[in-house]
Amino acid sequence: MVQRESPGAAMSLFDIHQLLPLGKRAGGAHPRARSGRPAFRLMPAAVGMLLPFLSGCATVTLGVCPAGQERMQAVELLFGRNTNHGGLVSEAEWKAFLAREITPRFPDGLTTFDAAGQWRDPARNVTVHEPSKVVLIVHRNDPQAQLRLSAIAEAYKRRFRQRSVGIVARPVCASF
Repeated sequence: MVQRESPGAAMSLFDIHQLLPLGKRAGGAHPRARSGRPAFRLMPAAVGMLLPFLSGCATVTLGVCPAGQERMQAVELLFGRNTNHGGLVSEAEWKAFLAREITPRFPDGLTTFDAAGQWRDPARNVTVHEPSKVVLIVHRNDPQAQLRLSAIAEAYKRRFRQRSVGIVARPVCASF
């Protein structure tokens, strides 16, 4: 069972603007402001709670995990299957890559599933749709894991002439 942490939502400038008192927004009073009074006040404690979310790279930490679970890292590897020469990474090629490159680096277990990916090709300015594979690995915090993940991504890019492999990592509470 994997339980995702519930990080606070990232705030855009629009969201932050919405937190300003209605009568104090840039450009004068907001049309919905009544009697020139702010609709609410931002308390210093609320501002302090928002500060971690104002930076684009705020680190999210996990609180205490439920009984029977421990802090781990969940990583999703995103592999596009279109090749530069117009072909497709076949199921047999994928299974061989999985057996040769991924499983030996994370032998404790992983999950794979098919997906439909898309990305923006900047050279042609078009959205490319392609069949994809996603590998989900939940592992204990291991300092060498990032090196193993990078090696997997580099091997896939080299073997199948890919521009990139997506790597998404987040802290989780998990038990196995």
